[in-house]
Amino acid sequence: MRILVTGSEGFIGCRLCARLEANAHTVVSFDKKHGDLTCENALDKFDDVDFVYHLAARTFVPESWENPYSFYENNIMGTVTVLEFCRQRGIPLAFLSTYLYGAPQMLPIEEAHPLSAPSPYHMSKLSCESLCKFYANTYQMNIRVLRPFNVYGAGQSDAFLLPKIMRQILSPEIQTIEIFDLSPKRDYIYIEDVIGAMILSLKQWHGLEIFNIGTGISISVKEALEIMLRETGCKKSFRETGERRSGEIDDCRADISKAEKILGFTPEFSFADGIKKWFLEAENEINRFI
Repeated sequence: MRILVTGSEGFIGCRLCARLEANAHTVVSFDKKHGDLTCENALDKFDDVDFVYHLAARTFVPESWENPYSFYENNIMGTVTVLEFCRQRGIPLAFLSTYLYGAPQMLPIEEAHPLSAPSPYHMSKLSCESLCKFYANTYQMNIRVLRPFNVYGAGQSDAFLLPKIMRQILSPEIQTIEIFDLSPKRDYIYIEDVIGAMILSLKQWHGLEIFNIGTGISISVKEALEIMLRETGCKKSFRETGERRSGEIDDCRADISKAEKILGFTPEFSFADGIKKWFLEAENEINRFI
């Protein structure tokens, strides 16, 4: 297949492209250097495309509070451009969304759980999902929406929790690892499992489908840190600073039964396996951190 990937140079996009190529697909990349995706005809030069993965988006939540207009413009209008491109050519689309459930009303969290948008970033993604639903229902388009939970792995920005911990583990200047709050529990899913779910989205289907992508297991920040120390062989101590984020969620884990049933998705990596693979493959990552 000839597959267009927007956001092809991002944390997830670059790995998706590599996996697609390894599976003998032809990848057509679109990233910032290729143009402005918010422009109506940004994708018109791409011909003979069989499938589209739309990953391009601004994603750093704190920045979305500082510049919400840019997040809405980039994420929503970029998605409109992709939807119009696919509509006009009859091309199926997989859209990478995010965790949109807020504080869970029940665990595990099903796709039908009420949605929440606690930041401009989340509101932009919720708006994009609404657009996907509208296009699927109005134009009979085939669209899959993937909602990954807490993704981690080599190459992720250390603005996120686990890379921030890994940086402290690997830095010789840091003797004691500091964490705001050790208690929140999250469903951490390794990047390669996310890519696996995205590859499975190539299967044929009709209409709109929405899938949680996680492991179905949640662990606390303390448990995650202890596993990271063990798998990296690090003997450093750690301490909790006692700070707690506004609106912190105590626990979240995905119900992945729909993805298991329809996509055939099964996570291959336990949290320890993912950390071990990250650490073993990350000589370049280590050099980036220290």
